Amino acid sequence: MSKILDTLKSYCKGPIPERLYSFFTSEVEKYNDCKIANLPGWDPESTFGLKFSKDTIEELQERHGDWIADGSANDRCEYIAFSSLIDLDYEDKLTDFIAVNISDENCPVYFGNHENGQFEMIYNSLDYFLAYLDKEEAHPMEGFTSLYESAKSAFYNGDNEQVIEGVAPFFEQHEIDPSKPGPYMKEIPDALNLLACAYYDRDQPNQALAYLDQACKGFFCRNAYLNRAKFIMVSSDYERAMEQCNQGLERFSDDYATSFLNLYRGVIYGILERYDDAQTCFDLMTGNVEKSDFDILTPVAAVYTHYTESDDFEMVFNKVATLIKESE
Repeated sequence: MSKILDTLKSYCKGPIPERLYSFFTSEVEKYNDCKIANLPGWDPESTFGLKFSKDTIEELQERHGDWIADGSANDRCEYIAFSSLIDLDYEDKLTDFIAVNISDENCPVYFGNHENGQFEMIYNSLDYFLAYLDKEEAHPMEGFTSLYESAKSAFYNGDNEQVIEGVAPFFEQHEIDPSKPGPYMKEIPDALNLLACAYYDRDQPNQALAYLDQACKGFFCRNAYLNRAKFIMVSSDYERAMEQCNQGLERFSDDYATSFLNLYRGVIYGILERYDDAQTCFDLMTGNVEKSDFDILTPVAAVYTHYTESDDFEMVFNKVATLIKESE
């Protein structure tokens, strides 16, 4: 083991993190014949062999030294070669490889993507990476479908704790980028949206917005985007909320999204006492919204009571509900 560590030290500018040190002194043999899948740019089911050894580190560092140095400089960290990737069908080593960031004591694990020259995080710690290798499934997304379906069921039953306990660990353990094409392009943003709503109901808006920000990177993120705009509006950050709504109108064109975004714009204008602008926004709503959603009707009614002759909130609320129902 000392030979691997001596080789590793010869290429490192900084100290070797304790976690990486313990891996090479006591764990490496357990994982040396493991396989990995679900790598960026590859089919999720494409599986590759891993090899951790002194020769592997030397070969990768000599072969990709400039690339590793440039990536470290650009990302302001220090990458070190960790494992080769072996095509199991042809028994050839890929130009792509696995690296770790030794600037972080948790040793995040990265995929060295030869196609774009970038280092892409696949696990935010060495422990999560090794936990994945311990599992029997071919790739981490294999269990995602059941987690997602359970989260949906829990959400509609009002069980926020079950939503969080079900899918939060998955997103904590796996570095998932919703913007990347793949078989779960619709489900991943929706799962993040469900998780955000659960945290929001638990009065943890910052955590909720963090998950919504992640979800909104995806192409199929309409519901997450609408929730982000609403949560920001409810926080009284009206300038930012209006910016979100305007950007959303550029991004989404369906009646459902545009109705909600114009609803939120109208509420903001009403709060700012720009009642003509509020009315213009409300007139743009097609009625393609859930008429029973009190989160929608209540703020509309509240704004209407500010600039109508009636100050009877309940009457205005019912009138708005009727208008939306009749326009469907």
